[in-house]
Amino acid sequence: MVRRALGLLSALLLAGCPGEIGRGSTQVIVTGLLAPTGLAVEYDGGSRILLRWSDHASNETGYRLEMSASAFDAMSTILDVQFLPVDSTTVVYRTLPNTTYFFRVFAITDTMESDSSNILVATTPNVPVQPTGLVAVPSTSSEIALSWGDVAGETGYLLE
Repeated sequence: MVRRALGLLSALLLAGCPGEIGRGSTQVIVTGLLAPTGLAVEYDGGSRILLRWSDHASNETGYRLEMSASAFDAMSTILDVQFLPVDSTTVVYRTLPNTTYFFRVFAITDTMESDSSNILVATTPNVPVQPTGLVAVPSTSSEIALSWGDVAGETGYLLE
C-alpha cells in the first residue's frame, strides 16, 4: 500500500498538479465591456437625426454603430457600420425623409465587444430633404446673392 501511494505521489509530482491546485494563479481575469444603454433619437427634419446613448464602459477603445432597415435578427442585413471614437455618446446620422432605421451600438476594443445597446427604431418625418450647396456671394455693397441646389418635391423655400 505504501509503495502504491509513493508511486502515485511521484507521478503527481512529475506531471504537476491539475487545475492550478497548490500554486498561486497567474491568470489575469478580464472583465467584459459594459454595454451602452439608453440609445435614443432626436429628430432634425428629414435629413439627419442625432443619436445619443450612455457610456458605461471604462476600457473601451471606441464604439461601433450598426444600422439596418429591419429588426436585427438572423435574416436582417446590416446596411451601415460606423466606428466612433472612445467616450463618444452622440453622433449625427444622415437620413432620408419618411424612412425607418434600426440602430444599435457596441462598446469595442481590439479584441472584445460589449453586448449591444437597446435597439432603437427611428422613423424620420415625411419632409423634403435639406437643400445643399448654399452659396452666398456679395452682389452689391448692400446685397448678397444666395443660391442652393434644388430639392425635388418641394413647394417652396423658407429663408431665415
